[in-house]
Amino acid sequence: MAGLADFWQDLFTELDMDRDGKVTPEEYKLGMTRLYQGGGAAYDRSLRPMMQAILTVVDTNGDGQISPEEFHKAQLAFGTKLEPADTDALFARIDLNHDGYLSVDELLVAVREYYTGNDEDAPGNLLFGEL
Repeated sequence: MAGLADFWQDLFTELDMDRDGKVTPEEYKLGMTRLYQGGGAAYDRSLRPMMQAILTVVDTNGDGQISPEEFHKAQLAFGTKLEPADTDALFARIDLNHDGYLSVDELLVAVREYYTGNDEDAPGNLLFGEL
């Protein structure tokens, strides 16, 4: 929980460019692109703890990675409403090294696509369900 809370506080601080205590849609778009599109230190500093926190919650057997079964349960918990076959296909696309498990690094790639990508078919766009 602390990792998630820190992520949102750090993100808000970075995105509120005019320091008025609010993040406008324009500040969000510009800030997310500036901070995260190319990866780098800001991306890793803020999103790695968030992805580690999610992995810790989803990794029910404690092996440090997400299995297909754990991923299915997480998709149900997130309410993504993906069919099992679609969940399998999504898992396979996120599993970049094709080892049958998801790591923090693979989740980071998917989340970068979700937040800053332009490819409508990128697997990260389905990580939290269809928009």
